[in-house]
This record gives sequence, C-alpha cells and structure tokens, in this order.
Amino acid sequence: MPTHQQVDRHELAIIIARSKRGQQKRSNNRQSSAVMLAQHGIEFESKNGGAHLILQGVNGLIDFWPGPGKWIVRSEQRERFGVKRLIEAIEAKSI
Repeated sequence: MPTHQQVDRHELAIIIARSKRGQQKRSNNRQSSAVMLAQHGIEFESKNGGAHLILQGVNGLIDFWPGPGKWIVRSEQRERFGVKRLIEAIEAKSI
C-alpha cells in the first residue's frame, strides 16, 4: 500500500500536468483566435502580449480574452464565451 507521501506526490504530478495542459490550451487559443479574427477582417488592438484584445462593435468596445475565450461588450457588462460566437455577433452587427 502506498504511503501518504507517495499519494501526495502522485496527486501533485496530476495537478501539475493538468495545469501545463491548461496553459498550453490558453496559449493556443490566443494564437488561433487572433488568426480567426483577422481572417474575418475584424480589427482589434492587442494588449498584454495578446492576452487581451479590444474590438469595436456597433454598440461600443468589446473586451476579449482569447485564452479562456471570454468576451464582454463594455456597455452591457455581460460575460459571454467563444471566439466563433464573437465573430458571428460582430458579423451580424448585433453587438
């Protein structure tokens, strides 16, 4: 039977692996989201090394964090998620 310390090391290794996967996914999202926006002709201002993008919608500025995929229309203060939904909303001129 494993000791308490061995179990803790195993759990720690799992936590570290999950954290690294999450970091890599967020990094990939930052890159791919910027490419997708550009492919759709959507202009944006990049802040903090691409971690925060600012876009112009018909209802004002939109803050977009491509790592987690979160975006907020500043005038609404409602959190939404997904770069594809963001692109659809901008192209439909609904935000």
